[in-house]
Amino acid sequence: MAAVWLTEPWLACRLESWLSPWPHAKTALAFGVLAFDSDLAVSPAMFAKDGDRRPARFYRVVNEVPTVLMIGIVVLVAFKPF
Repeated sequence: MAAVWLTEPWLACRLESWLSPWPHAKTALAFGVLAFDSDLAVSPAMFAKDGDRRPARFYRVVNEVPTVLMIGIVVLVAFKPF
């Protein structure tokens, strides 16, 4: 992940695609994945303390968030729709 965060701006500038809107949308989705991962990083500690009060349905729905974000990223990279 660190390699992607380091090389993405360099590659966008090198290819002169930073002026189009799709790299910005892709970066926003990538920040969404990073924020989601950071938010759930505290879950193991909550489970260890038995402090999690979220229902099981929450985790079933939240399980799909990274998939949707990654599909969006792949579509933006592959098709460059705008």
